[in-house]
Formats: sequence, C-alpha cells, structure tokens
Amino acid sequence: MSLDNNLKKKIKKNFDIVHIIGRPDQGGAEFLVRELTSSLKKKGFNIHTIYFFNPSKISLKSNEYSLNLSGPRDIRAFWYIRKVLLDITKNKKIIVHSHLTWSLYLLPIVTFGIKTINFYTEHNTYNKRRKFKFLKPVERYIYSKYHRIICVSNGTKNSLLGWLGKISNYKKIIVLPNGSKLFDVVIRKKINSKNLRLVSIGSLHEQKGFDIAIQTVGLLKKNIKSYTILGKGDQKKNLIALASKVGVRDKIILPGFIKNVKPYLSNADFGLIPSRWEGFGIAAVEMLSTGLSLIASDVSGLREVVGGCPAVQLVEAKNPRALAKGIMKAIEHSKFVGIKKTALQAKKCSERFGIEKMCERYANLYLDAHHNFDLSEI
Repeated sequence: MSLDNNLKKKIKKNFDIVHIIGRPDQGGAEFLVRELTSSLKKKGFNIHTIYFFNPSKISLKSNEYSLNLSGPRDIRAFWYIRKVLLDITKNKKIIVHSHLTWSLYLLPIVTFGIKTINFYTEHNTYNKRRKFKFLKPVERYIYSKYHRIICVSNGTKNSLLGWLGKISNYKKIIVLPNGSKLFDVVIRKKINSKNLRLVSIGSLHEQKGFDIAIQTVGLLKKNIKSYTILGKGDQKKNLIALASKVGVRDKIILPGFIKNVKPYLSNADFGLIPSRWEGFGIAAVEMLSTGLSLIASDVSGLREVVGGCPAVQLVEAKNPRALAKGIMKAIEHSKFVGIKKTALQAKKCSERFGIEKMCERYANLYLDAHHNFDLSEI
C-alpha cells in the first residue's frame, strides 16, 4: 500500500522503532544498524538502538544505548531490554527490530505482553547454529513469532527456507538488499603486474576466508608488493602464522579496524573478497564505488551483488589457485579495457546499492507495518 506524505507524518508521531544488536561495531550488520538509525532519525522517525555491550568504547549518539553488560549472553539482558522497551512504549505500539543470534532468540520472550511489531533481519547465508539439527524445530517456532523476517539477499532467503523447511506464512520472509556508503571514484595509475597492491575489508573470522587469500599471495609472491586486510578478529594470530609459513609475512599488513577505509582502497590495485560464505557483501560495494576491480568468491549472496559486473572476477570459493587465476584475469581485463573504463564499470555496479536507497525501503516497510496494525490510533 502506498501512503501519502501527510499520512506518513501522522504515523511517525504515533510509534517508535527500536533496533537491538550485540554491539555498535564489528561487521556489516552493525554498520547497517547504525547507518539505518542515523538516516531514519534525520527523516523524522522516533528511532533508538540498544546494544548489549560496547567493548570498543564507540562514541554513541543520543538515541543509542549500551546496557554495558559482559556480552550478549548475559542473563540480565532480558530484564534490562524489557525495562527499556516498557519505558519507550508508554501505551503506544512500537516496532522492535532484532539482529543476529542472541537478539533473535531473546526478542519474542522480552516482548511478551508488550505491544510490539517484531522484525528480524537475516544477515547471512550460513551460521553455526545450523550444524545442530535439534535446533531446527526451536528456530521454526522462534521465527514464527516475527511479523517480518528481512533477508539481505535472495541467497540468504533461500538458505533460511532450506533450513526451516516448510513454514506457515512463508510470505513474511522478504528480501530487502543491504546498502553501503559510496565513495568517489578514483582513476588509478597503470597497474604493475610485478608489484601488485591488494586489499580486503572484513572481520578476521573463518567466514571471510583471508587464510585462503594469504595462501594465494604465497602462490604469487613474486607479483605481490602488499596485501592489506582491514579488520579485527580472533583469527589474527592464525593469519600471521600462516603468512610466515608460506613466506609472505613481510607482505601482509594487518592495521586492525579502520574507520576511514578510502585511502587504503584508493592506493590498491585490486580488492579481494575470498569469503567462504556471504549474505550480501557490503565491503564489495564500498570497494567498487572507488573504481576498484575485485576478485571475489562465487558464493550465493555475494554473487547477487557483484555477478555480471565486468570489473569483477568471480572464482571458486576456498580455492587459492582459483583466486590466483582470478587476479591474473583481472590484470588482463584492465589492460584490454583500460584502467579508466574498468573503474567506471566498477562504480556503476556499486550505485545500485547506495545506503539511502536501502533506508528508504526500510522507512516504507516500517510505515506500512504500523499503518496496517494501528489504523484506529491515527
């Protein structure tokens, strides 16, 4: 249903939106929540975000709250979140939007007896919970308690349905693509195939496959000047050990989490996305927006974002040699098409996934949900 502007203004005054996620930093889900909260607040929505904890001491805005717990598994989260929601509601219905595992499980319990419309975003095509078949009936019940389940890609939706099996009212599961901040395009200098500078963005976890990329650097060590991985995580020591083992420790740069990634992207020749699995791929959009060519794993979710882009080489996942061949193909493409045209191809592909487009879709989704539930109160 399409709502006119006057009705939208009336609806905004009659409800609040609350996002719940573990922490304000770490990965793509956290980035999405903060960007969405900031954008919708500017659009006039009463919107808040609750974090279980804030271990990196990120500076929070006035509508962001940290419960300062030890982590998302802290049992006190139940009481604290319920108290915050009761304070916010004050006899009006609210939309509560959860993200990631602990929020997914907690929200149906926390909101029992409170007037809420519950949303959940499925951010990935795989999670470790799916190793345990006994959780399937539990999760079918948990997911059934949500008004809307938003998947960031068709691959994410298909994977979720494959896990849950036949569920009632499967139409509540919808696809709403992620968005990303877009940078200005950079026309790079001539690429030196014997002195390549590579870059990746992402948490240092198994999913991102940076160990695979380091093995690739080992295979192409004579061609690689540097490989920079922007992110932090529990795999850092393992990645350093692997780099030493394959003889490329001097080429691997691990600066940790970097807020302003553009200088690193502007100074790179190619971006690598060697993920084992991926729900969407925000980093891919960021890199493409600068005109950076990519070599990326051909996995569901990520394929939807970069598939068909001439500036991207899709390669077999979990295969260092395939990734190496992809780098060589990317070099040939840049030589054949030209660096400027390749950069403009990359930029064009990124523009489908701007953050504002995503925020506008979420705004309409929230307004429609509240309108359909609360016509009598407007």
